[in-house]
Amino acid sequence: MNKKKVLIVTKFYYRRGGDCIYALNLEELLRRSGHEVAVFAMQYPDNLPSVWSGYWPAEVSFGGGIRNKLTAVGRTLGMGEVKRRFGRLLNDFKPDVVHLNNIHSYLSPVVAEMAHKRGIRVVWTLHDYKLICPAYSCLRAGKVCEDCIGGFKLPVARTRCMKGSLAASVIAYIEALRWNRRRLQRYTDVFICPSAFMAEKMAADGFDKSKLRVLSNFITDEMAQKLENAADTPGQYYCYVGRLSAEKGVETLLKAAATLPYTLKIAGDGPLAADLKARYSHCRQIEWLGRIEPAQVKALLAGARLSVMPSECYDNNPLGVIESLCTGTPVAGAATGGIPELLDEHNGVTFESGSAESLAEAVKEAWNKQYDRAAIIDAALTKFASEKYQEELLTIFNMGGVNNAYPSATYYCYVGRLSAEKGVETLLRAAVSARYPLVVAGDGPMRPELEERYGKTPNIRFTGHIGPEEIRRLLTGARFSVIASEWYENNPLGVIESLCAGTPVLGAAIGGIPELLDRGNGLTFESGSAESLAKAIEQMWREPQRRGEIAAEALGKYTAARYYEALISQY
Repeated sequence: MNKKKVLIVTKFYYRRGGDCIYALNLEELLRRSGHEVAVFAMQYPDNLPSVWSGYWPAEVSFGGGIRNKLTAVGRTLGMGEVKRRFGRLLNDFKPDVVHLNNIHSYLSPVVAEMAHKRGIRVVWTLHDYKLICPAYSCLRAGKVCEDCIGGFKLPVARTRCMKGSLAASVIAYIEALRWNRRRLQRYTDVFICPSAFMAEKMAADGFDKSKLRVLSNFITDEMAQKLENAADTPGQYYCYVGRLSAEKGVETLLKAAATLPYTLKIAGDGPLAADLKARYSHCRQIEWLGRIEPAQVKALLAGARLSVMPSECYDNNPLGVIESLCTGTPVAGAATGGIPELLDEHNGVTFESGSAESLAEAVKEAWNKQYDRAAIIDAALTKFASEKYQEELLTIFNMGGVNNAYPSATYYCYVGRLSAEKGVETLLRAAVSARYPLVVAGDGPMRPELEERYGKTPNIRFTGHIGPEEIRRLLTGARFSVIASEWYENNPLGVIESLCAGTPVLGAAIGGIPELLDRGNGLTFESGSAESLAKAIEQMWREPQRRGEIAAEALGKYTAARYYEALISQY
């Protein structure tokens, strides 16, 4: 395994919420696998000890006096000591990758800008919707809101979405203007979306699909080991584990529970705790456990007949669902956000978010159904395994902006301008017919149209514009490359670069392209014919590769020294 130096950036360095838990777990996972890991966070009283804390900027707060508020606002815009301290850490640690998590407000995306300008790969795992919703949650007054998605972010200020405060909402709007989509995309190689739902929302806001990767969260090895010994026979209760707040749909769950004869155990705390306990104290079938320790959570889930995730917000990739499945306990989940992606007929049921009636029916269905709990455990531990997650994450670290959706030599590629004379549309028509994985790297006037028409084709991936180093990696990893020109190409550099990478070329029989190819390093096809190209793709895919010989011959033929000698001989 190629060892990396990874700098993890997160607001807080303690188990504050799902994003912080993820960052801590990822740090441990990478370190145990032999990678060097550093951390950049904000100073905070609850932080865990870290050898890197000397680099961290001081705590800021939006409360208190005007001085505190001004300092905090400056931080959101990338001002203050973050730049100095982060720059010092970059100088001292020299990371290969900067891995961002939740950073807005208390650290700011200036860290992405700084890393990018130094040529460091920037990968950003998204834990909420801050990049498309200035108020983080896509909620307004407790209801789903998408007013800011796909357009200007002014609605956050106009409707006071941020904490119901005009001041906080205006700050959120200014922050969104400062760190707009264009800037964030420029400084970030890859955005990791833990659910396809989040990736769709990011794309709807205008984010480049080629920069979006869907990668579900993982569970730690320790968690997997502890959860494997789940109860074979579930208890006579169902449960909810999580925050007691409006967006989590807890009150809808309680309304449903009041109509059901089954025992509901609720573990957690939050702003609605006291009010909900008082209003539902008459319901004997509801037990309030309060905040409990992680080991108790696992035992509670393992012994439950089912767990419930009643979210009324766009829950992304909730750990509560993942942990429940890893105990073998099926889940009744609201059909919102990324929750439905985690559930199927074998491990749970979904219901209409916000509907107590639909929730009650789902609980009854799951309560009375016989689930194969051992099969649920096996499937979950495989799907959310840390080893699998790390492998996919390292692929993203290594490839940066290139969509390495396929292992080495299991895709073919096109690198070049997306314009009519380059024959890209002919290639795409052939690719649909041939069905083998194609990676298309480049930009040009036809890109929006081609991505619209072919972007959802399973075997075709667009990366957009990529840099020279990424082109080299893409060509080196490809089974072969394609030059599909429909004009008199002279001596295309794309053919030469591919051959020097040891990658054979499938080239249109037009212009000077055939002069560069022979049976030893590629094939030609009829220019402009999707049928001819599709047949050639089939033939090239099945032929054995002689990559080392191709590279040696090309590097000998196209060296600068040889070119210089030939040029001088003409004078």
